Amino acid sequence: MSNTNSGLLGIKDIVFMNVIAILSLRQIPNVAPYGASAMLLWVIAAFCLFFPLAMVCGELSTGWPKDGGIFVWIKEAFGKRIAWIVVVCFLFSCVLFFPLMLQFGFTALGYMIGGGLAENKAFIGIGSAVIFWLLTLMNIRGMEWTKIINSISAWCGVFIPSAILILLAVVWLCTGHQMQTDYTTAKNWIPDLGHWDTIVFLSSMMFAFAGLEVAPMIAGRTRNPQRDFPRAMAVSAAVIVGIYMVGT
Repeated sequence: MSNTNSGLLGIKDIVFMNVIAILSLRQIPNVAPYGASAMLLWVIAAFCLFFPLAMVCGELSTGWPKDGGIFVWIKEAFGKRIAWIVVVCFLFSCVLFFPLMLQFGFTALGYMIGGGLAENKAFIGIGSAVIFWLLTLMNIRGMEWTKIINSISAWCGVFIPSAILILLAVVWLCTGHQMQTDYTTAKNWIPDLGHWDTIVFLSSMMFAFAGLEVAPMIAGRTRNPQRDFPRAMAVSAAVIVGIYMVGT
C-alpha cells in the first residue's frame, strides 16, 4: 500500500504543480511601475478571476475525481465532441507555450555565458529540444518522477528566487536606501480604473493567474481528490497571490 500511495499526488504536490504552472516572477517588474496601486490591482485580478477559478477547479475536481480535467467536465456538460475541441485547443496552446519558454530560457542562458550563444540558433534549438524530451521521458516513467520535477522546479524556479528578491529588498531598506514606492499616501493605493490603459493592464494581470486547470488533468492520480484538491487550490491561491503582492 505504501508503494502505491508513494506514486500518488498529495496536497503539496498539487500546490507545487499549480505554482510552477501559474506563478512567473517576470510579471513582478511589469507591475511594479504602478506603485502602491499595484496591490489593489492584484486583489482585483485575484477576486475577478483567480479565486473563482480556484473554487470552480476545486469543486469540479471533487465532483469528477478522475484523469481528464477540463475534458471530463466539458464532456459531462456538453458532450464528447465539444470536449474534444476544447482539449485540442488546450493542447495546441501547451505545444506552443513550452517550447517558447525553453527557447527563452536558453536565450537568457546564452547571454549569461556569452560568446554569441544568445544568437546561436543551434544552441537554442538543440538545447530546448533536449530538455523538452528529457522532461517528457522522465514524466513517462511515472508519478514519482513527476513529483521530483515539480518539487525541484517549484523550489529552484519560484520559492528560492522569490526569497532572494524579497531579501534583497529588505537589505536595500536596511542599508539606508529609500523605498521607491510611497505606501504612506492613501491616494497612491487607488488605481486609475477610469483610464483605458489601466484596464488593459489589469487584463494582463489576470492572465498571470491562468493555469489552475492543469493539475486537475491528473486528478485520478491523487491520494484523496475530494479532500486534497479543495485544500490544495486554497493553499495555491494564497501562495501565488501572496508572492505576487509581496514581490511587487
